[in-house]
Amino acid sequence: MFKKLRLFGVILVLVIGLSSPLYAVELINGEDGSTVGEASESVAGKVELATDTEATTGTATDLATTPANVAAVVAAITPAVHDAVTLNASATTGGLSLSTQEISFRAATNALTGYATASHIGAIEANTAKTGVTTQISNVSEDATPTLGGTLEIDEQTLLVDAALASDHTWTGPTQSVTAGEELTLGEVAYLKSDGKYWLADADAEATADTKIVMVTATIAAEATGIVLLPSSMSFFRDDSTTEWTVTGAGDVVYLDTTDGQITNDVSGYTTGDIVRVVGYMETATVLNFVVGTTFVEVP
Repeated sequence: MFKKLRLFGVILVLVIGLSSPLYAVELINGEDGSTVGEASESVAGKVELATDTEATTGTATDLATTPANVAAVVAAITPAVHDAVTLNASATTGGLSLSTQEISFRAATNALTGYATASHIGAIEANTAKTGVTTQISNVSEDATPTLGGTLEIDEQTLLVDAALASDHTWTGPTQSVTAGEELTLGEVAYLKSDGKYWLADADAEATADTKIVMVTATIAAEATGIVLLPSSMSFFRDDSTTEWTVTGAGDVVYLDTTDGQITNDVSGYTTGDIVRVVGYMETATVLNFVVGTTFVEVP
């Protein structure tokens, strides 16, 4: 004979002989005396608590987590957040996306060292021509026409000028865009006339030799604009043919010539009224340091 006894929280089976009644106790957890089944996503019921390892692994679907489990999960991911984060190089497989947010950069002391907004990141992304960018700009040679947005501070440093120009008809130094009053040819010197245009300089007369003098860097047609080299201690011009120059070698002092647009190291033939004015010094037999004197002498 089988009889069932119902107790709360205890399962008890009594077997009294083969001919005795069989008593079974059924686990009753509900307050109304009902049996509690296994829990699911849609049904309340009994559930097993996860261990910290199971919670951190995060693959089980039939375990419940506790506050202690959550703390263990947070502790596991916190070092990864504090340390370096590696982003996928391809936008199709991952990366960092910004909307109106910003990235803050902090030193090891947690002091804020800078930030980049979404617009900053966009500007960097648009600069697709620059590759191999490191932590600093090593040179500006990639940009043939760099533009300063403010004052350039030297800060106790120097500007190194390379006078060893690599090829014929090259130059280095400050330049200016000017308008030619007549055709000007590469290697010639020109003076600024009262009409605001540049004409071939000539030592024959004060009017064509006593004003601003420049070196022509390429042929400029009459009434056209072009680039000229301005005189300075940092201005150098190389001319291997020296068609417009009468020089002998390094160390020569060079003057305006009495022939239009030319320069010479010999003023022994100058006559009354001619202007003796220094326009530079030969660095080598073909490279002129274009430094125009601010004073001149008129031959009496």
